[in-house]
Amino acid sequence: MHDAGDGWVLMNGEMGQPLAFASEESSWWGQLLAGRSRQATYFLLDLQRRPIVKMDKPYAMFMQKGSVTLVNPEEGSEGALGAIEQEFEMIKRRVLVTDATPNHAAGTVVIESTGLANGIFNITLGSTVLGTISQPRYGLGVATLSLTPGGLDPFRSNRMRVLLIFGCFLVCDTYWGLSPGPATVAKAGMAGVGRVLL
Repeated sequence: MHDAGDGWVLMNGEMGQPLAFASEESSWWGQLLAGRSRQATYFLLDLQRRPIVKMDKPYAMFMQKGSVTLVNPEEGSEGALGAIEQEFEMIKRRVLVTDATPNHAAGTVVIESTGLANGIFNITLGSTVLGTISQPRYGLGVATLSLTPGGLDPFRSNRMRVLLIFGCFLVCDTYWGLSPGPATVAKAGMAGVGRVLL
């Protein structure tokens, strides 16, 4: 991800090509007074900056959560893709990603870091590691999302890729104080997103 002035651009970390944009809608007073607790809507946009998917995050003092939906669902469909929810842990930092696919049996994906510093978050399904979320070193970015080849095979993979991107947004905002909102100074480089979106 790179700061585009009014949001983030998601880049393919291997080829350096822009794949999508991310933006946030929230009030200035919410950003100023509520910080990560603020009510916000995150958008994933195509290369023409048309919104495709959004995550609505209500105001929450402690545990952050958001519902992910298509912006323009098909007629007769709610367009629900899933949910991202922070879970309370005394030592670990944990976010749960749930796929809303009917009769989906693969289970809940866990994004978790055992350290309190800005370390690596492992993405797991049970004991299987699906990938990682980390902060690049030397000021090169906000977050790097890397996926294990074949890790998303148990899922409808494009849906889970999108959910993990929003999970990455929640990790950045909740734990690192960075978001794609216009008030955030963010410089990002997101590797592995080519595998995430395509």
